[in-house]
Amino acid sequence: MTLVGDGNSGSSVTTADCDLWASSFGMTMPVLADSGYNQAFTYITHTSDGTIYLPNQQLIGPGMEVLAVNTGGISDSTIEAYLPD
Repeated sequence: MTLVGDGNSGSSVTTADCDLWASSFGMTMPVLADSGYNQAFTYITHTSDGTIYLPNQQLIGPGMEVLAVNTGGISDSTIEAYLPD
């Protein structure tokens, strides 16, 4: 799943924005609007003053635990290491 937050102008994300994001990057996973980064802030890498690092990726486990965080991308080998045998 991908969360798309507010635009540079602070405008709220629309369904059309999410659809454009998904088609631009050839995504087949769900792309959801997250205005204000309310959901992403739970998982996103950030500093104590609230600054967030974008883009970043988190690998979330079945119990909603963060398994891996990377501000540049999570490699296939990291993902495969968490998959059950």
